[in-house]
Amino acid sequence: MKKLILYTTEACHLCELALEQIEQSEYYEKCVVTQIDIASDIELLRQFATRVPVLAATSGQKLLYWPFDHHDVSQCIKNL
Repeated sequence: MKKLILYTTEACHLCELALEQIEQSEYYEKCVVTQIDIASDIELLRQFATRVPVLAATSGQKLLYWPFDHHDVSQCIKNL
């Protein structure tokens, strides 16, 4: 099972759209997605404040910045 993190923030409509794209990915069932609100961590807030949503591999090596679609997500997951 591949593990991903979706960096989000409260009341973010783009984050909701990003989650929809992730769920539409052909590899969605082969991964676990954990959502993390960047407001809960000052370092994450500094890093991603103007960039959420961001999809990341738990290793931190791959980052996918918004805008992305389900094809982009599939490629990201496939290449992990």
